[in-house]
Amino acid sequence: MGLSTLAVGSLGFGRLAEVVVDVDNPYLHGEAGRFRHQPSGWAIHNTGSTLPLRLLHQTGIVTDLPPGSGVALPVGHGRIQVTAGPTTYEVDYFLDGADPLPGVTKRRTGTLFYGRNLTPAQIDYAVTLAEPRLLGSRSPMPSHAQIADVWGVSQGAVRRTFETIRERLRAEGVRMIDSQERLLDYLIVNRVVTVELLEAARIHQPDGPVRRADILAVGGCEGCSDQIDSHLGQGG
Repeated sequence: MGLSTLAVGSLGFGRLAEVVVDVDNPYLHGEAGRFRHQPSGWAIHNTGSTLPLRLLHQTGIVTDLPPGSGVALPVGHGRIQVTAGPTTYEVDYFLDGADPLPGVTKRRTGTLFYGRNLTPAQIDYAVTLAEPRLLGSRSPMPSHAQIADVWGVSQGAVRRTFETIRERLRAEGVRMIDSQERLLDYLIVNRVVTVELLEAARIHQPDGPVRRADILAVGGCEGCSDQIDSHLGQGG
């Protein structure tokens, strides 16, 4: 289904929902999940009571959604999986660029701005948090203490930074980002943090880490501006 072309603001799927997956499977919820359009763009929500959903995106990102949770949908092709009893069902979606994330703009500095822009320090801490996921590692998500150690700041500074990021995203209408895992899902699928930004930070290199503020002070980093242009298009 092409979500950008839907005239409705939401669409459910399940045994008895608008999109009927399998009316004969008693293990499948009447509504297992729902696509919803929010101020920040399209999202998928697990509206069932017991069955988890799994979001698989063409970029390789995999996000598990327990009942009651939701996450923003990344642009492009994706698939929602739900297993009910012995059967696994898949609902494919396509979200094109005609429904962009509101407030995303490009500036001449070559940084990524989402609504109210993330500060250089916020990007530093966010890419450090996202490092295992961006690199496809099974390592656990870094703690506030580990992030603080990388950048030579206090744990309190890191904790307050992520609280501020959540406040700014909530001001843009983003919801369900209370946990660190859900916040990370949102930052990755919406490309607020990317492999290119992680590489520029050079966290584990002999000459690193390199603060985002220092990169901007010397006119950007190799590949960052090109990467931002490629997924945001030309801007003012």
